[in-house]
Amino acid sequence: MTDEARPKAGMGVDAGGGPVVDPTKNVLDLVAAGMERQDNLRAAQAELFMGQLKGLRDLIEAKFDGIDREFALIESRRIEQKNDTKTAVDAALSAAERAVREQAAASEKAIIKSETSVAEQSRQQAQTFSAQLRGVEATLSDTKERLGALATQQQTKADSRSETRLDVGMLVGIIGMAAAVIMVVIVMMKP
Repeated sequence: MTDEARPKAGMGVDAGGGPVVDPTKNVLDLVAAGMERQDNLRAAQAELFMGQLKGLRDLIEAKFDGIDREFALIESRRIEQKNDTKTAVDAALSAAERAVREQAAASEKAIIKSETSVAEQSRQQAQTFSAQLRGVEATLSDTKERLGALATQQQTKADSRSETRLDVGMLVGIIGMAAAVIMVVIVMMKP
């Protein structure tokens, strides 16, 4: 081949005599666009995940708010029951006091009528008072037991709520860890 037949160094030409297009810039532009698209998709996925986490947090907070309202209602009922019990005990004590007064008056009348009947009536009144006192003591004992049961129930519910919050916290932690692992896998799969 002669020197004249050899092509000269420079830009290549196609069969029609036009310049040959260099594919390097086009390929680099496509790669950059593809990388940008992947970055955008990852950002959108992270945003979606954060939105789901926010929704889950809102749901959990709503459930805790409902539990708090329920506890407030239970506490209100407990206080109302306590007040009702106190009112009943006060009424019982007042009635017992009136009964004792009435019995004392009857005893005084009986003393005037006869000393012998006074001894018998005093014995009967002492038995009646003793029975009433045992009744009041039984009522008070029952009331104490009920209040103790209510306190135990409240503590059990408070412990249950604490355990529920711990379980929810662990669940959120596990979800966060899973999300982190998924993100690491996605990043590692990136070419």
